[in-house]
Amino acid sequence: AKQPPELYSTTQAAEFLGIDSSRVRDFARQGRLPGRIVGHSWAFRTADLRRFRRIPRKTGRPKGK
Repeated sequence: AKQPPELYSTTQAAEFLGIDSSRVRDFARQGRLPGRIVGHSWAFRTADLRRFRRIPRKTGRPKGK
């Protein structure tokens, strides 16, 4: 079996999580998804993505206040 990459790009993380890459960047900037900037791009660890995927989240668009 092929080993998953140790670090995922934003696009790969989005695919892994089943969400849009802009949401991945938003979550990372908000500190909700651990990641680090490498060069000009975000990088995400496999373990962090797995942990994030297990957190239940409301679906749909956020409601305006």
